[in-house]
Amino acid sequence: MRSAWFSLVIVSVMLSCCVEESALMIADLHSDSLLEIVDKGRDLTQRSSEGHIDIPRLMEGGVRVQVFAAWMDPAYYPDRSRERAEELISAFRDLDVRSDELEQARSYSDVRRISGEGKIAGIAAIEGGDALEGDPEALRHFYDLGVRVLTLTWSYSNQLADGVYEKFPDGSEGNGGLTDLGLSAVREMNDLGMLIDVSHISEKSFWDVINASEDPVIASHSCAYALCNHQRNLKDEQIRAIAADGGVIGVNFYPRYLSSSGEARIDDVIAHIDHIAEVGGVDCVALGSDFDGIEKTPRGLEDASRMSDIADRLRDKGYSSGDIEKIMGGNFLRVFREVCG
Repeated sequence: MRSAWFSLVIVSVMLSCCVEESALMIADLHSDSLLEIVDKGRDLTQRSSEGHIDIPRLMEGGVRVQVFAAWMDPAYYPDRSRERAEELISAFRDLDVRSDELEQARSYSDVRRISGEGKIAGIAAIEGGDALEGDPEALRHFYDLGVRVLTLTWSYSNQLADGVYEKFPDGSEGNGGLTDLGLSAVREMNDLGMLIDVSHISEKSFWDVINASEDPVIASHSCAYALCNHQRNLKDEQIRAIAADGGVIGVNFYPRYLSSSGEARIDDVIAHIDHIAEVGGVDCVALGSDFDGIEKTPRGLEDASRMSDIADRLRDKGYSSGDIEKIMGGNFLRVFREVCG
C-alpha cells in the first residue's frame, strides 16, 4: 500500500512538472533575422551555425512567439525605406509559406492557435518609422500586410520623432520630440491596433508618446539605465511610466547595453530583469533578445536555443512559476491581446 501511494505521489509530481513546463510560453519581442534571409541568403528553416536564430533553434529553446523586425539601414533613408521594409516583410511572409513550423500571427487568437499546434507564431514588426516616408496612410498598408509592431525611430531622428542620437542622419539637429506627423501616427496606431515601440527614441519623444497614446506601449529591446548608463537604456522613471500604463519592456541581450564593460553573461540579463521588476513590477518585464542584430551575445545566451535557460535562472533565484511565465512571455501576450486583439 505504501509503495502504491509513493508511486502515485511520484506520478503526480511528474504530471505537475509537465503542466508547468507546457504552460511556459516563451516570447522574444525583437530579432533582426530577416536581414539574415535577405542580405546573407540564410535559410531559417534549416539549423545553422551562423547567426542566432533559425526555426530549429527557436524550437529547441522553447520560443513559441518570435517578433521579426524589418530594419532599414540609414543608407535607405529617406526615400527607399518603404521599399526596403516591404522587401524584408516579403521575406518573412515567404518564410511563413515555406515552413511547416512557423506561421504568421496577426492576432492573439492566432498566437494561441499556432502555439497550440506546436508551431512558432511569428509577428511582423518594422524598426523605424522612416518606412512610412512621411505618409501616415502607409500605416494601414503595413497593417494589412500583418505588421503589428512599429518602432517609431531607429536611433536617428525622422519624420515622426527624435531618436536617441537626437539628430538626423545628415547630422542636423532633431525636432525636440514627437512631431505633428508622429502624433498622428500614434493616434492611427491606437485606432488600428498596432503596438507602439519606444525603443530607440529620445527621452523627449518618449514622454510625448506616453502622454499621447491611449494604449500601453512596449520597449521591445531595451535595458535599465541604472545598471548600464547607455543612452539606449531606460531610466527608472521611464520604466515606471511604461509599467503604469500596462506596457512591457523586453530586456535586450546586447552586452553593451547590459554592462559598462561591454562584456556580459546570462546573469547580467537576469540582473536587468531583477531591476526592471523591482522598479516597475514583474508585470512589465519581458524579453527582447535583439538576436541577429548584435555582433556579440552574453555568455550562456549564445543563440535562441538557450532561451529557456533564463527561466531556469529565474527559478533558481526564487521567482514563482507564475512570475516566470509572465516574464518569459505572458506579459507580452497580455499587451498584444489588449492592443492587437
